Amino acid sequence: MPEPKSKPSQLHTELRQATRDLHQQLDQQIGQFGITKSAAGYARYLELMQTLFEWAEPCIQHVTSSVPELAFNPPLAQFIAQDRNQLDIPDGPLIPIDIITQYPSPQTAGAHWGTVYVLEGSSMGARFLLKAVRDHFPEDVPHHFLNTLTQDSQTRWPLFLESLANADVNSTETVEGAELLFQLAIDLAGSAPPTP
Repeated sequence: MPEPKSKPSQLHTELRQATRDLHQQLDQQIGQFGITKSAAGYARYLELMQTLFEWAEPCIQHVTSSVPELAFNPPLAQFIAQDRNQLDIPDGPLIPIDIITQYPSPQTAGAHWGTVYVLEGSSMGARFLLKAVRDHFPEDVPHHFLNTLTQDSQTRWPLFLESLANADVNSTETVEGAELLFQLAIDLAGSAPPTP
């Protein structure tokens, strides 16, 4: 896999600058879940991620058709479902997933890449979350999703950025795709009721 470039590509820089505030807002929203304080908070995070990955599946397929090394087999959403099924929590949605109907699926190649930029970038922060889950919960609390998402993150991220820099995409559409996924995540996370 390629080594990271000495300088970020212009598109990577544009994405980072355009989504910085959205990223911070999402981090604040997710922080209110209390992920490491209760199984319900952790379950809410897993439900959010499963919803996002399932919504973004066409984008993931588009990108991995060009870069097969980025494909997860099975898809990450299956690992999330496995974790959720193993958690002892009440049935029913923990976040109002009907919000997703207000967000049309991205249609352009640029928007596909922008969407996956956000998902791939989440693997970096997930490394810290994985450690926190291991530190704060008993050993039998599942973390298949976090483990799978983070296990190759130090090589996947440079590969993705290199592929993004070489992709034939419209930069405006790519930024719009990233912003759309961030906004969807913020709306989902912000509409969740307080963790009991």
